[in-house]
Amino acid sequence: MQIKPGMEKISNSKMLTGMFGAYSKFTINVKLLIALTFAGGIGGGMTWFMLTLYMQSVGFSFENIGWIGGIGGIATTLTYLITPAVANSFGKKNTLYAGYFLGILSAVILLIKVDLVLYIISSIVGGIGSALVGPTYITVLSNMAERKIGIYVFSFQSFSQQIGMSIGTIMGGVLPAGLTHLSGNVIIAFWWSIVLAVLINTLQIVFLFFTNVENGIKLHGFSLKMKDRIKITKFGITNMFIGLGAGFVIPWFPLFFTNKFFLSQYPDFNTAYANALPLVSLIMTISSIIMSFSFLVAPFFAERFGQVKLIVGSQLLSVLFLFLIPFAPAFLFAGTLYIIRTILMMFSSPIATAFMMSAVDPEDKTNANSITMFAWNAAWSVSYFSSGWIWAMSPDYLLPFALCSVFYITSSVLYFVFFINIERKEKIAEKTKRKE
Repeated sequence: MQIKPGMEKISNSKMLTGMFGAYSKFTINVKLLIALTFAGGIGGGMTWFMLTLYMQSVGFSFENIGWIGGIGGIATTLTYLITPAVANSFGKKNTLYAGYFLGILSAVILLIKVDLVLYIISSIVGGIGSALVGPTYITVLSNMAERKIGIYVFSFQSFSQQIGMSIGTIMGGVLPAGLTHLSGNVIIAFWWSIVLAVLINTLQIVFLFFTNVENGIKLHGFSLKMKDRIKITKFGITNMFIGLGAGFVIPWFPLFFTNKFFLSQYPDFNTAYANALPLVSLIMTISSIIMSFSFLVAPFFAERFGQVKLIVGSQLLSVLFLFLIPFAPAFLFAGTLYIIRTILMMFSSPIATAFMMSAVDPEDKTNANSITMFAWNAAWSVSYFSSGWIWAMSPDYLLPFALCSVFYITSSVLYFVFFINIERKEKIAEKTKRKE
């Protein structure tokens, strides 16, 4: 049926009213949890952008960087196996405290000494902290959010975290670049920038202190007694293929842009970094900011086109732009492709989280998060660990991008096959309920 212009205007107006009305219903605890991830986004954005560049600047090879990231990913993966049990035994709030503390400690270890073993320990500690926080935080936020506004809670949480990461990313580029110009040493510049990131990350613990976290339902750990075992397995499989693809490319983007477009243009390492960091971080910040606002309107598109179609369609389209990036002849062109690719790939991520939370039994929520994150991180760890060799033996950088594209396409196709009928059944049930 064709929608007349007037009808479309009214429909859009009602959707926007409903959207902002839903945001106004957030409780103080939901707002504190969102503020927490905003602060973590700033500190995490700084660290994420600087880390591989810092490791290259102190002399680590591509292979070393892959080992450090991959081993940390393995620690994350194994910790996901026990996170539900830890959260149930020690309380969700205490589990979050432990996770955030370990994340801070991980960054502090980087400041002690440049040593491969220490950096691997740092990665392991950070990986354990990340695994304790991830599924616990999502479950706490899900339990606090009313079902009707769940997709809005997750969308605004993703928006806030992404805005924080945008701020952190630009700080992670501009601050060390400025300090490099002042000191003439990019390593010193990175060191002091990481100190600032650590201080910002402590705000997560402050916000958590004022948040009232209820333990709620005692949730199950990994068990064959899961009520939604088949569904959760399918979510895990699709996440596994995304993780496989991501490990080959995503952690390497700052290095890719810097090495491909800047190192050969300047006479020394410090000058190249000082000129590259602001521009590379700017490209990534622009993509993060646009992506942040896309999270806010994602529920609007999900309601109009359907959650599964939106998730699959945006991800498949993103692969085209991802594959073209290494062929770009200039930084501006590559950066533009990166922005489009990132927005399309991540646009529907809060919808995917909300869809999984609504599809599984309430008692399986923590388990679902743990298993899907386990699958993603297990795959990511394998590909990240081996990606250093692949980047080292692929001077044109085509191979890692090609591998990433193949795995992303596989995940998207499987997601559609696995879940399109679930969404259709939910829509039929809703229509039947309305008629009654």
